[in-house]
Amino acid sequence: MTHPVKTLSLTSGLDQMGLAFEPAIIDQLTRYMLLLKKWNKAYNLISKNSETQLLIRHILDCLSISKYIEGERIIDVGTGPGLPGLLLAITQPEKTFSLLDSNGKKTRFLIHVASELSLKNVEVEKRRVETYYPSQQYDLVVTRAFSSLKLMLERCGHLTTDHGLFVAMKGVVEQDDVSSIPSQFEVINQDLLEIPGLDETRHAVVIRKKQ
Repeated sequence: MTHPVKTLSLTSGLDQMGLAFEPAIIDQLTRYMLLLKKWNKAYNLISKNSETQLLIRHILDCLSISKYIEGERIIDVGTGPGLPGLLLAITQPEKTFSLLDSNGKKTRFLIHVASELSLKNVEVEKRRVETYYPSQQYDLVVTRAFSSLKLMLERCGHLTTDHGLFVAMKGVVEQDDVSSIPSQFEVINQDLLEIPGLDETRHAVVIRKKQ
């Protein structure tokens, strides 16, 4: 029997996740993957090990939170090479995405991809989150790289409106991590994510400011 990872394609993976996109968006996702592989040879944007499973570990993994994306203005903090923010911007062109990272190589890659794919809904910010105070706050903050929920909220809490949400992508969620969040926030969802071909645990933790 053929192992499912070997036969998994972008379209079949999205189909298994219940995601359907226009052919033009599938084309942009494919072009993004090619650009990431090309740039990774020189700039090490993702690890060599994860590049061999780029589709599963990055593309499908990131798009698994699509249903949690609310509001008009979204920021991906610590976006790296656009994971997940750039992928979400491609698949949800009606929303505006800010991609924030302090690494110059990664922000240059993001600017290049946004230009190559003619993405009009993407803004790239090269700075640390602690020093970034936007003129207009965001409806949603997305993170994939923070070690703890507490640290994420302490550093990103100023970015959202009073009704803003936070979606943190995590592997295994420890109860100590959840219980340590600052008292002005509350967890409203802690959902297991299903990613085709990935034999690892993934969660989305959705947090809001207490009213």
